[in-house]
Amino acid sequence: MVGVPRSKGCGLCVQRRVKCDQNRPACANCIKYGAECPGYEKGHKFVAVKHAIRSRGQKQRRAYETQLDLSSALTEDTMLQPDEDVSNPRVSTWLATRDATTHAPQSTPGVPGSLCKPALPFVYNMMCELFGIHSRSEVVYSAPWFTSLLNYLGRAPALDTAMCAFMLQLVGSSKRDEGEISRGRDLYGQALRSLQMALNHPVAWKSTETLAATMLCCHFELFAGTLDPVSWMTHAAGVSKLIQHRGRRCFSSPIEKDLLRGFRPIISLQCIFAGEDCFLDQPKWQKLSSSLSLVAVGDGKEYDGVAEPFGALDSSWSRCHDGYFVLLAKVPPVTRVAYEFREDKKNGIAPDPSRVNQLAQQAGRLHSDYRTWYDGAVSGGAILPPIEVPSQDPNSPFDTVLKFSNPWIGSFFTCYWATLIILQEALNECQVGQEQRPYDESNQELVRDILRSLEHVGHGIMGPYRIAYPLRVAYEFVDLPLQMWVESALERYSQQWAALSPETFPRLHGKSGPQLFSDAGSDGTRL
Repeated sequence: MVGVPRSKGCGLCVQRRVKCDQNRPACANCIKYGAECPGYEKGHKFVAVKHAIRSRGQKQRRAYETQLDLSSALTEDTMLQPDEDVSNPRVSTWLATRDATTHAPQSTPGVPGSLCKPALPFVYNMMCELFGIHSRSEVVYSAPWFTSLLNYLGRAPALDTAMCAFMLQLVGSSKRDEGEISRGRDLYGQALRSLQMALNHPVAWKSTETLAATMLCCHFELFAGTLDPVSWMTHAAGVSKLIQHRGRRCFSSPIEKDLLRGFRPIISLQCIFAGEDCFLDQPKWQKLSSSLSLVAVGDGKEYDGVAEPFGALDSSWSRCHDGYFVLLAKVPPVTRVAYEFREDKKNGIAPDPSRVNQLAQQAGRLHSDYRTWYDGAVSGGAILPPIEVPSQDPNSPFDTVLKFSNPWIGSFFTCYWATLIILQEALNECQVGQEQRPYDESNQELVRDILRSLEHVGHGIMGPYRIAYPLRVAYEFVDLPLQMWVESALERYSQQWAALSPETFPRLHGKSGPQLFSDAGSDGTRL
């Protein structure tokens, strides 16, 4: 009979075009991904046609231009608002996603909205628009898994909605389009609900899609700061717990290794700012972390048969890349103990000499390891030292600034300098008496180099990401005029990257002098 669907699979498997095992009451695919199986009854497909007289020679309009599937039919409460332009392809795609997500059809209750209409076309269009505003290397270099997630859309509602929300946030903030930013936040709320269901599912919590969704939600918070500028730290801590529960053996595929490699900096920095030990410093994780970049080297790599270029990462840099982050995971304990010593001294309490000696050895050894890493990276040609060029910023307090071969290479220089400042300040705290601070002059030179790098390293959509950590460290070691200049830069950065809001910096809380990541707010979150 004409028009009768031939597939015997459930409604969701038919839409996703995957094989259904036809188990009852729910198929295995729906159970695996935490979706409620819509069942096996076939709904009718209606074709809406408008009565009109065709002129002679006009071809019949193709069926797909007029047919309306029940899953995306508009009801009275989902009609277009007056300010929405349906002629815009991206808006129409967004509307399809929104309607499918917020108004699931009654005939298929509980179907995740992001799977009722494919998310891939919407995300792909948004990604093309983003790469039209910013260069691809600017966006993808720090997250080589970014475009590879296109191959995983349509498998889990949490990933679909998280990816759509993140793309809307990136494009919306780049264009300063409040409408897209608002839509991104709406989808972000749905992503969190879907993610909670996936994390509570006995199988889906361990999937690659769930891992990617948690990381995307953390990235969203870095850019948007939905609750406050430090809400990303809560998400980063959650991602760390998920990674540990999955175990290192679950990071065997290229995409999972790239997910961990791209998120590794955020894990370490969250631990540094929160004063917590980093699990990546454990021997079993160190072995994995020390080889993550090696899998990204080559002419290209494949995810599900789709080639993905590795970008600017080459073999000489990959070895240094992993070495830096292996060492960075060792920094949080040094920061925490040094901060405790400083607070004890402020309260007139002398630190335990044995702990002071232990910190001096730990910080000194790590300081030496970082120096060795830097010498090897420069001598091996993996990174090129910066050159001095005249400043192009009329508001810059510096006549000359530092320019790097690549802003991402510049990010590693500035992060390396910031880490040296932390270690040297810890060594200063181990000295007896305030007059014995052998690293003060060196720290001032490093701080100056960091600030002179802002002009080149801090531009672009990912500029705040590159400069956030070193700028937060340098801020505590500069005088008031430079602090005011930094705060003016923070106002610009925070428009795109909420995590760099001036609220997270100590002077606005009535504090003066080096704080070494003191409390950022009344809730006790350290930053």
